[in-house]
Amino acid sequence: MEQYRARRCYKGGTWAFVSVNPSNLRPSAKRINVTMPQRVLDALDLEGKQCGETRSGYLTQAALERINKRNTSRKGRQAG
Repeated sequence: MEQYRARRCYKGGTWAFVSVNPSNLRPSAKRINVTMPQRVLDALDLEGKQCGETRSGYLTQAALERINKRNTSRKGRQAG
């Protein structure tokens, strides 16, 4: 880090170390096959379109939000 701090282009910057879970860094996508009722698929596609997302993008965001919400809830219970 010191070699970068010495560079003028980084002057005044803030430096920090963060912990990163490597399992969250798997950037490759994988094709999957899911089954759901047609009415749910129609609603999903409509909602995704309104949000400017593809079906896959919308499903991914929804899944991540649910996972994060559940993890946050678990951490809250463990702290209390």
